[in-house]
Amino acid sequence: MKYKLIENDKIKNINFNDINLIDKILLNRGIKNPQHFLNLSNEDLNSYKLLSNIDIAVKCLLSHIENNDKILILTDPDCDGQCSASILYQYLKEIKMDINLNYILQNGKEHGLNNKLKIPEDIKLLIIPDAGTNDFEKCKELKDKGIDIIILDHHEFNKQNNYAIIVNPLLDNYPNKQLSGGAVVFKFLQALDENLWEDKANKYLDLVALSIIGDSMDLREPETKRLVDLGLQNINNKAFQAIINKQNYSMNGNVTIQNVQFYVVPLLNATIRSGEVEDKENLFEAFCQIDKFFDYKKRGEIEIIQEDIYTRVARIATNLRAKQNREIDKGLEIINKDIEKYNRNNNKFLFANASELDTNFIGLTAMKLASQYSKPCILIHPSKNNPDYFTGSMRNFNGSPIENLKDFITNTKLFDFVQGHQFAAGLGIKKDNIKKAIDKINELLKDIDFDKIYKVDFIFNADDINLNFIASVDKLKKMWGNNIEEPQILIKNIKINTNDIELMGKEQETLKFTLNEDGIICIMFKCGSNDSIIKIKEEEPLGKWIELEAVVKVGMNVFNSISSPQCTILDYNII
Repeated sequence: MKYKLIENDKIKNINFNDINLIDKILLNRGIKNPQHFLNLSNEDLNSYKLLSNIDIAVKCLLSHIENNDKILILTDPDCDGQCSASILYQYLKEIKMDINLNYILQNGKEHGLNNKLKIPEDIKLLIIPDAGTNDFEKCKELKDKGIDIIILDHHEFNKQNNYAIIVNPLLDNYPNKQLSGGAVVFKFLQALDENLWEDKANKYLDLVALSIIGDSMDLREPETKRLVDLGLQNINNKAFQAIINKQNYSMNGNVTIQNVQFYVVPLLNATIRSGEVEDKENLFEAFCQIDKFFDYKKRGEIEIIQEDIYTRVARIATNLRAKQNREIDKGLEIINKDIEKYNRNNNKFLFANASELDTNFIGLTAMKLASQYSKPCILIHPSKNNPDYFTGSMRNFNGSPIENLKDFITNTKLFDFVQGHQFAAGLGIKKDNIKKAIDKINELLKDIDFDKIYKVDFIFNADDINLNFIASVDKLKKMWGNNIEEPQILIKNIKINTNDIELMGKEQETLKFTLNEDGIICIMFKCGSNDSIIKIKEEEPLGKWIELEAVVKVGMNVFNSISSPQCTILDYNII
């Protein structure tokens, strides 16, 4: 286990005073004014008027509504796309019930305008939220047919597109570059509100928050964080609430950024990736709050009951997520064998053939492998139409020395395209360039060490950890999210007799012991049968004194309504 203390010149001496403690954690995450960040207000929200083209887009939409033209919303296949399109659909239906409005769902994983999409020729206005900025050729083709296009996007600009009205904070001087697609749509609704003398945009802040969390936007940006706080404070969307209710046990009754990230977003993505067409349609209609009921018979029962659409999509999403996890486990087994057989772990990147995997889960499998091996992962498979061309996904891992993996891969100039986010993207490469790319990456990174290094906020002795410290950190639990990571602490001088270590769980692979005289509990989950402490405990039936240093996360554990301080061990060294 390796670790590194995050150094910060602004705060040198740390005690257990709340202000110093919180300031250091937030300063370590690049937040320059911690006390302001802890007290964000609507003053931190930027005016929609700072977005270029937004007034032009509003005029275009209102003109088509007035003419009763056919308007189509293109729904992008991920959490942000789902939220963006449903926010827009609901708002437009609310301002004009009989609006000539429809939507189209993507059939696969493709984003934006692609060759598989067929846009009806009688459409007069196409609105693309959360995609489309770089779809120059398709926009030109549709514009030539007389179709106006409004793009409400937040992705990076690759080529000039003069055939659509584009509202995108990355294309102008808008001060916040960390808006999700849903947040850009929200700004568009604010502009519509002002033009129509309405006050409806704020009703959809819960889905704006979900879109930001789902697309892993940087929460250190004050406006972005404020939008999330406002949204999670008032969740009124029935589908969003139904999934929260379904996941209530896992979320421990707390709607936090992390809980939404881990227990809500994956259910949406599972349905979008692997659900049947009917499942995807029901999911979108549920988020648009179109009330429906279905006949449903529970397993093992005879009676048929009426199930509302919100309960239905939450149930099906949970099942699809479980199925997805099983498929990912199969994929990991296949790829791990491939890695071992061809010694792929000897390279700086994991570069593996994913031709045997379900293409819906390649990105998620790459993410798991990047974390498992603590190195960037690229999984590729031959194209269906061209065996000499490979496509796939790349994923980075937390703590990677390469901060922007997308740019790094692009700069090799051996990939035909790399599209997506800096830590997660799709890519394409010619077969003849694969070996060249591996060799070039190995050369470029020959002096880079990819061993996992835990970045810790504090280094304390075991006797220093107390209830006040843990309670202070626990107060911030609703803040943890993308780029505002939960703090990690190194605890030194942990002295424990193996007889005082309790093994728990069905497989006896979770260890638990008391840290110090204050009764602080340390626990480490799923250690595995090869864990060093477990081996010593098994080999020394009379007990043996050992000294540890451990990287932990701390918080208040609630069980049977009783709250107690706990350190969760991430890794350790036996001294």
